[in-house]
Amino acid sequence: MPQSCARGKVEPHVTEQYVLISFDGCVDIESWRAWTAFADKHPRLRLTFFVSGTCFLTEERRTLYQGPGSEPGTARIRFGGTQPELVERVACMNALFRSGHEIASHAVGHLDGASWSPAEWLAEFETYDRLLEGFAANNGLGAEDGLAFGPSDIQGFRAPFLSIGPGLDAALAARQYRYDASMAGRAGDWPMKNRDGIWKFKLASIPLRGYRRTPLSMDYNLFIVQSQENPEIFEDLEDLEERVVEAYLQYFKRNYVTDRAPLHIGHHFTNYRGLVYRKALMRFIESVIDRPDVTFCTYAQLSDDLDRVGSPPRGAVMRGASFAQAGR
Repeated sequence: MPQSCARGKVEPHVTEQYVLISFDGCVDIESWRAWTAFADKHPRLRLTFFVSGTCFLTEERRTLYQGPGSEPGTARIRFGGTQPELVERVACMNALFRSGHEIASHAVGHLDGASWSPAEWLAEFETYDRLLEGFAANNGLGAEDGLAFGPSDIQGFRAPFLSIGPGLDAALAARQYRYDASMAGRAGDWPMKNRDGIWKFKLASIPLRGYRRTPLSMDYNLFIVQSQENPEIFEDLEDLEERVVEAYLQYFKRNYVTDRAPLHIGHHFTNYRGLVYRKALMRFIESVIDRPDVTFCTYAQLSDDLDRVGSPPRGAVMRGASFAQAGR
């Protein structure tokens, strides 16, 4: 299990600027290839992948999954495809995990659990664990094609649709997850622990130039706001990309010069408009990753750091910093 964040040299009086980049669902193999290659180019980068459990079953074996209130083999996200596709996807996951990136849970069937009871959530979590434990046998594979990680390595969770009904927290505690990244909040929000000792991490509402609403810091939410308020933007993908990069950089700069609250950016393995959101995210990462006081961290690693200090660090920051190095 990865033990520490990949960080630059940080002066003692400077609070690190944590940047957390995550992905939900994670079925698409081409996206696994792209982000594996990108991570290989940037050894200081750490990514969190909230992987849906359908990724661990071939289409042929889909009936091994049954979600709460659903028929066997029913999901709202694709299953893992053919056996060769499953093997390639898992090879990417294993390589990234061994390099210090995090595999976390996005439940199994991408079902909306807003009305689920704690028992129903817990059943979904237990199914996820069984799919990991039985991965090779479930899919007719040999041990050489198995997972480099197991249930004990899955430390955190993000809910499909960010649906966090009243039954979720009790199930998270029973499963002994360390954190939940399903919340929405403001750019300056620090993580907080709930009464069960689970860290709560929030995606942020961020300004987007030319738009009335402030979408969450997630590609899908940006896409929806842009589609509804100004669909003409998709006729100029270069402008669209520039606005997304700008939004992420403004989010970064706002936090960096105030209290260094962590940045949370979530994406999907989905081809929104010619991969423009992926391109924008990669540009943003490359524009700030070499700053010596920036830490690209997984959610599990940030949980470790926050546990060590006992509470979110506040106040010890550099103010009025120059952003000449944060250019594109």
